[in-house]
Amino acid sequence: MRISLLSVIIIFSSLFAQAHGSATWLSTSHHFGSFHEEVGNMSHTFKMVNTGDSTLRITNVRATCGCTATQHTTAPIAPGDTATVTVTYNPVGRPGQFNKTVYVFTDGTPHKSALTIVGNVIAAPATIRSQFPVNIGALQLNRNIVPFGDITKGRTRTQFINVYNSSNDTLQVIFSNVPSHIKVEMIPPVIAPGSTATITLAYDSQKVDTWGLSQHNFTIGTLPATSTAKIDITAYINENFGTLTQEQRKKAPVAEISTERINLGAIPASDSIATASFQITNSGKSSLLIRRIYTLDPAITITAKKDKIKPGKSVTVNITAHTPQLGNIINSKLIIITNDPTSPQQPVRIVGTIDK
Repeated sequence: MRISLLSVIIIFSSLFAQAHGSATWLSTSHHFGSFHEEVGNMSHTFKMVNTGDSTLRITNVRATCGCTATQHTTAPIAPGDTATVTVTYNPVGRPGQFNKTVYVFTDGTPHKSALTIVGNVIAAPATIRSQFPVNIGALQLNRNIVPFGDITKGRTRTQFINVYNSSNDTLQVIFSNVPSHIKVEMIPPVIAPGSTATITLAYDSQKVDTWGLSQHNFTIGTLPATSTAKIDITAYINENFGTLTQEQRKKAPVAEISTERINLGAIPASDSIATASFQITNSGKSSLLIRRIYTLDPAITITAKKDKIKPGKSVTVNITAHTPQLGNIINSKLIIITNDPTSPQQPVRIVGTIDK
């Protein structure tokens, strides 16, 4: 009886398919529980049995984090024999909960297996001081000042605050007096003792009326209550000129400032105020909008009669320096923000002395 070539291929393929190594893990996860950072490296050995009918080999083991090291059986694993993969976690400088995965690859089935280690690192005092220097009772923060930097009007930017629970109680973090343009959320919503969490802050610039420097804050506290603190937030809101065409730029307003420096001179101590002024002229082809004129010096006040300047027209900006609030030397800066796409922000320096 003749056997066709196709029949031979089918027979040999069937025999080969039946002969393969098969990795069966006794467990695929391990929980270290809570342990102190000073303990150092924590290791667990996972065991695997070759339940197939052919030799099995571990071809690769890949960790997903530099904090995790591995060792594994490199020799071929005969049917019925056992192999091991040892996973070591380095907790130094990594307080709080961890959940790490190691992938094991074989030349049998399954080709890829996932091994997981979890635990919670109780931070050493030195780590808490270095990574979470801000104290709010039992809650430690890595910072309480959050700069968002430049944000184009209409866009949202996200920043994060990392927190650590140094108490023996589970803490719920509460937020109050949060500005409407900022969304605050903490994950997880409660923090177990010796654990970390992340506060996410999303800044929606579309909801902010201020141009240029924007400064806000909100209050953070915990339940059970210990104490509260302020989280200070800064951002710089810029106008989006990126969508303007070349033709629109040619017809845009142009802000010309009459001076870059105002010298109030030597002011007698008997004078309670000193005044000066400068002009903003629109030399462009469409209306110039004064978005904002401001200074961070509370002793300087600024007034302008209008915030919209037609082409070819000017507006006078008046400055008043309240001398009792100033030191011997005046050195302040005004920022003028307009819808001039070429120079949307222009500074004016105010200088002078007070004879006290």
